[in-house]
Amino acid sequence: MISAEDRNRLLSVPAFRRGVWGLRIIAVVPLFLLAVVLVVAGIGPEAAVPVFAVAFVMTGVGVALVWSCLLPMEKVKKSVLATYGLDPIERYALMNGLFLRAAFRPGRTR
Repeated sequence: MISAEDRNRLLSVPAFRRGVWGLRIIAVVPLFLLAVVLVVAGIGPEAAVPVFAVAFVMTGVGVALVWSCLLPMEKVKKSVLATYGLDPIERYALMNGLFLRAAFRPGRTR
């Protein structure tokens, strides 16, 4: 759909890396919440409070990282993808695919 050079330009932007790390952090939060449930069921609520606090803070950090990458990525996306004549839905699908592939393939972030 797009050239390898343009794909590498999109993947090498610092805002892209921030967004990928934000998605990775948000994806780990359900595991912490599962740990909270297991701790509460087995030990007691006093042991679950620190784990819940970590999950709450991680959610905030992940959301903040993702939000901080939105505007810079829009600018880069418009400049890189302007020559391809993609409609908004195709650009949206392309960028979401790039973000999700990078977020769930550790070691792929430049």
